[in-house]
Amino acid sequence: VTCAALTPELLIYGTARGTVSIVLLQSLATVRTLRHRGGAVTALFPNALGTRVVLLDALGGGHLYHPASEVVLPMPKLPAQTQAVLWDAADPNVLVAYDGKALTTHLHEPLRLSGAEVVPVGGAPTPLAGAPILLLDGVVTSQTRSGAVATTPLATHSAILAVAERGGASAEGLRACYVQNVALCRLQAAYDVAAALRDEALMRAVGEEALRTLDVALATRAFRQLGDAALV
Repeated sequence: VTCAALTPELLIYGTARGTVSIVLLQSLATVRTLRHRGGAVTALFPNALGTRVVLLDALGGGHLYHPASEVVLPMPKLPAQTQAVLWDAADPNVLVAYDGKALTTHLHEPLRLSGAEVVPVGGAPTPLAGAPILLLDGVVTSQTRSGAVATTPLATHSAILAVAERGGASAEGLRACYVQNVALCRLQAAYDVAAALRDEALMRAVGEEALRTLDVALATRAFRQLGDAALV
């Protein structure tokens, strides 16, 4: 065994042989085993329920493992020296990797016309004062050895957080908020911003992206807002 992680109901552990096993704590039964081809599993970072797990391997790769479907997705541009991965408690498809120097945001898109994938959203050099322990709605909480805590907003969420804090923004600020919402696949929020700006190009982009992510209801609303009868 090279690494292990716990959720309230599961023990998940990896081995030098490249296997990942999931054990139900209540019965101690192994309910799923993955045989990973990337060599030894060096670290595991499950979400709160253990329904998705980020695994790092000896070859320096990062992958997202979905135990229920046994699908393993590559995580491009994951930092080679990743020390921790946090799942956003408020946005279950968003996760952030920390390598001691920078925070890098990634998005898991389980539903997409081209197939499920994990895409890098962006990042910035962000040395933390302590160990990252929580990601909530784009804000990382870290804790020092003395027990003090500090919060750090992600660069990929900065415009969204600024609009939320101020209760509004200039047209330029709203456009930056729109871009970040689309990048994070928060399409309902992007729709609201496009409607507030009364920008047809932005609304059309929301509709097209909603179709790519199989959100037919939102796509219909967006194209109906445009009065595009051919696409409603």
